[in-house]
Amino acid sequence: MKNGVFLDEQEISLNLSKDAIAKLFDKEKDETFCNNLNSSLGDILLGKESEFYADNKEDIDNNFDKIENAVKELTRPYREHLNKYFLSENLNFFISNGCSIYAGSKAINQSGSDYVSILENIRAREFNKNIRSKIETLKGLKPEQILDQLSQIQSYLSNVENNAKYANRVENLISLVKKQFLDNCVIPIDYLQNEYHKLLLKKIISRPSTLNKVNIFTINYDLLIEKTAEELEIVVNNGFVGFHNRTFLPSAFKLGLFTKDSAISKQFPRSINLFKLHGSISWRLNLESRNNPYGIEEVQVIDHKIDNSNALPDCIIYPLQHKKRYSLDLPYSELLRQFIENLHKPISVLIIMGYSFIDEHINDLILNALLSPDFHLIVFSHQEKSELSQDQLFLSKLIDRSKTDSRITIFTGRLLGSFENIVNYLMAYVEGKDFQAIRQDTVKDIRDGIQKK
Repeated sequence: MKNGVFLDEQEISLNLSKDAIAKLFDKEKDETFCNNLNSSLGDILLGKESEFYADNKEDIDNNFDKIENAVKELTRPYREHLNKYFLSENLNFFISNGCSIYAGSKAINQSGSDYVSILENIRAREFNKNIRSKIETLKGLKPEQILDQLSQIQSYLSNVENNAKYANRVENLISLVKKQFLDNCVIPIDYLQNEYHKLLLKKIISRPSTLNKVNIFTINYDLLIEKTAEELEIVVNNGFVGFHNRTFLPSAFKLGLFTKDSAISKQFPRSINLFKLHGSISWRLNLESRNNPYGIEEVQVIDHKIDNSNALPDCIIYPLQHKKRYSLDLPYSELLRQFIENLHKPISVLIIMGYSFIDEHINDLILNALLSPDFHLIVFSHQEKSELSQDQLFLSKLIDRSKTDSRITIFTGRLLGSFENIVNYLMAYVEGKDFQAIRQDTVKDIRDGIQKK
């Protein structure tokens, strides 16, 4: 089903009708054109090339504004429906790799020639025939599978064969794959290309200040949220405290910001809680300080783009199939505890974007939260159900259950599931206006008017 909505135990295909398309182009279009247009709506709005767009470029470009307005009207009922969840007292977002792709990242779980080259570049004399044969079978696998298999080989060589020489060589190979993973998915991100993160955060802080702070949970390592929040003068509470030496302190998540006007204190609305469940490229190990019980500190690493250095970040959970075991270590277990605690608060809402549902330990926590009768789950998936792989069985079952469980709402397809289209067309400013833009325009208009005189 293209552009699927699974809402209130109903299954809806969100498409422009043939009559609506005829009005957009001021002429009748055949069935094939209408089907292709609806299938391509998400990519058209994002300006992405496709065969259909190439064949109809002039027609589509001339009527782009009309197409966009039609989509806004088509999604209006769902935007209004979602608005009530955005007003939840306990609102949580979970965002993953899919939300960073527009800024330069690549999909994490895709095989590629980069990884094949690393595996092919091992010299014959480095390993015996059996090990070379095993490594040969890894070509074409996803990076998560490659790292997992190499870790098993390294463990076998170290613990069973007691072959330190070969074990160290496999460890070096693992480091090369990890570095390539970072080069593909983290290093290329351009932090100046963050317009959709800006839109997301602006809409989040448009909530009434009487509501609790929004919690953003992420398994991304990048700094798009932090960089964007700083640009928008939004205070980010990420669990670190201190000025020169910023150390992790979980109790910091309980801290609140308030503004005091005369005798009245009210919560400062321009703040969020950020939980990086798999670590961050800005985290570093520091086991020497007695005032740092969790052994990690936060450092400033950002300038336009992150430098591509040879040093691998030592405080992130790399994409391994057995990463569930690593997530039980500190501080990750504490962050996951915070995730669990917030999902089980009364009338809690979890909105998921850009996540493929292949992380077993995250899926377990979401499944556990569904035991709460007043928990609501909203999922945006850029994939249709028919496009899901066997690794995504959890998402497939969620879609099935949404037809009988009204607490689960799911949007599928590139029109409804891509991060850019979500923040553009399915999230509204809760109070109806972008007040920061209004304030900035007011100051600019007055300043420009004065300067002209």
